[in-house]
Amino acid sequence: MKKLLFLALILPSIAFCRFVDFADFPAWSEDSIEAVKDAGVMTGYADGTFRPESPINRAEALTILFRTKNMDIGDTEYVRNFSDVPRDAWFADAVNTAVAEGWINGYEDGSFRPENPINNAEWATLLQRAFSIESDEDNVPSFSDVPARIWFGDPVAAMYANGLIRTDRSSFFHPEAGVTRASAAWTISMVLRMPRLLGTSQTNDFTGVKIDSRRTAYPRGSDFNPNLQGYDVQRSVLKVETNADEDPIPMSRDSDWQLLGQLRLTNSLESRVELTSLEFKLRFESTNVGPDRNFEVQIVGPGIDSVVHLDRTGSALFSGIENVIQAGDILALRVKIKPDADQYFYSRAGDGVLSIEQVIGSTTVVLETEDEYGRKIYKTTPIEFVTRQFTPIRFNP
Repeated sequence: MKKLLFLALILPSIAFCRFVDFADFPAWSEDSIEAVKDAGVMTGYADGTFRPESPINRAEALTILFRTKNMDIGDTEYVRNFSDVPRDAWFADAVNTAVAEGWINGYEDGSFRPENPINNAEWATLLQRAFSIESDEDNVPSFSDVPARIWFGDPVAAMYANGLIRTDRSSFFHPEAGVTRASAAWTISMVLRMPRLLGTSQTNDFTGVKIDSRRTAYPRGSDFNPNLQGYDVQRSVLKVETNADEDPIPMSRDSDWQLLGQLRLTNSLESRVELTSLEFKLRFESTNVGPDRNFEVQIVGPGIDSVVHLDRTGSALFSGIENVIQAGDILALRVKIKPDADQYFYSRAGDGVLSIEQVIGSTTVVLETEDEYGRKIYKTTPIEFVTRQFTPIRFNP
């Protein structure tokens, strides 16, 4: 930890100067915090602290990005009224402009929930939308907790390709972890060094680049909290959960189809979801349990009755499903498994478990416009896994 003394400019109704002591923050964030302070993007609290480990919320993240982009957000026509975003709120213009830009949506109950913290997956998604960051197929990360086809996979890949992930050498991205003020400062400081992302150059040539902070003054009003600098990513999701038993199901080489439980997909979005694919994984406690090659997995439900082979320690991908889940509906699928009877079987007994790893779908979002048609955006459906595992298997040949 290290202490630095910064000069922070605070503008309530009149301008005045004050020394702010940003104390006790991680050494890796030292230069980043100084950079975002100099650019007028982030500042500290009235008591002189920066609170690096504090999470940023949805409203704060939006404001940070608009200041980074140096965008004038006060002239945008009002697009949508959120029940918890008063028109005179300090973050109201940022929320409204973000909706108009197509970055965000609120919850289906009409709220924005500005105080909800933002996690790494949502932060990556928002950054990709805000700065049009592109991924690179020749420079793809291999995070263990970021499956290739998950909804935030491309945003994370885009962040990685552009050097915007501080822990890019780690095996994990931690998508559900909250974004702290220090980590947000680090990412934004990197963006500020990339004129290409800021739209001021076609390349990242830093020569002669000077950050213009003339339009980064704080919102007016005595109730303005200088820590609140932020955003929102849509949290209406396709909720995925399994209905399973704790006691394992006995299975042998001669077993027929065994029901492992139910997969429930709940569409809480405001538009329908076109289900594209499902991926399951099977893991045993030992590599020499069960058949030497394949099991078979079956999913059965409205409009779906499909069987695929599943490697005994691998995955089963159901693709080309083309099943539609209307807004507010629930799709319930029965999941069954049986061993491939034509295989060689190991003699050892053991336990295994099948889990749902990925669900991929597409969603059509219609944004309000001045004409009667609106503007349609096709995007990957956001997924929230509540539970993943099905009833375990106790295999005894």
